[in-house]
Amino acid sequence: MSEIDSGAWLLAGPRGRRLCWALLRERLLTGPAWQAVWMGGAPDSTELVAELAAALEATALVQLLGDDPARSLFAALAAATDSARYWQEPDGEDQALALPEVRRSLVPLAREVGAAMPAWWSGPLDVSGQGVIAWEDPHIPATSLTGVADKLVVWRADTATAERQGGERPSEVRAPYSGEWWSAPCLAGLPTSATVVPESGPVGLRLVEDSMGWRAASCIPIRPLRAPRVYEIARAQDWVELVARYPLDVSLSRRHDWWRATGAEGSWLIPDYAAISADYDAVHLTARAYLGAAGARLEVGTALTTVAGWNPDQTYWLTDCLTQSGPPRRWTRDQGTDTWSPSA
Repeated sequence: MSEIDSGAWLLAGPRGRRLCWALLRERLLTGPAWQAVWMGGAPDSTELVAELAAALEATALVQLLGDDPARSLFAALAAATDSARYWQEPDGEDQALALPEVRRSLVPLAREVGAAMPAWWSGPLDVSGQGVIAWEDPHIPATSLTGVADKLVVWRADTATAERQGGERPSEVRAPYSGEWWSAPCLAGLPTSATVVPESGPVGLRLVEDSMGWRAASCIPIRPLRAPRVYEIARAQDWVELVARYPLDVSLSRRHDWWRATGAEGSWLIPDYAAISADYDAVHLTARAYLGAAGARLEVGTALTTVAGWNPDQTYWLTDCLTQSGPPRRWTRDQGTDTWSPSA
């Protein structure tokens, strides 16, 4: 059985396991063992597995997904994304879901979820259906599609500065220090985009790690000026190979946070996006790869890496190859239902 068919890829990462939890949450919280975890108690693997088995036996995936499977899966993906935290220890749910016995119990559900995923979760970048999200937040700079090369120079210099400053902190990874915890160039001002699904709108409005509760944003349609050279991250191994090809050592600046997040210590690497820009116009992380790789301890030879600070289906553009292809469309969020709708 292939990795995809077995569902192993989904359970390999904490966000993939959290997606399964999001689907089962209402049913599992009726049991005392899972409710205790949710309230901050220590997990009891035997009781957790028993309650999980009972929930899976009583409920088929078609019941979990309801009348609109795509919408239900998307809501679970959004919940798994929003619960990501890479500067602290995994929360109780993530710790319980990582237990080997619990992971084994989730295999049947993971297999069915993998088969039910919408095509855009695992497909290559759809250059004809991309949108840039511009949040209505005075602390976020206005979106710009140009000047990328200069931004990458600044990003590289800032990363080097953070690494030097990290060297001034204690070498003991358990020391209570925090710093930069992301492996994406998320503060560089680079243009990023995500898929606009015709039936439901821009996925980038909801697929946001540790979201800030924004209530309004505009989606700017874009298109590339030429056929872009895109590095596709369709599985965790693609990320590992990208890091191996363009390694940037960030051990000093990330060691404390990533030890707390993954329990691993050693040399830490991220991709050197400035170097990548010489060969590729963009890097696209599929939702499927995100679920298997985000927050996971990944080996690059004798070093380590992880995906942190990326969103599912997010593309970072590394060259000036984009143009706006139409007028922006404003969207607003209903806080009661946590849904986004186009504004009049």
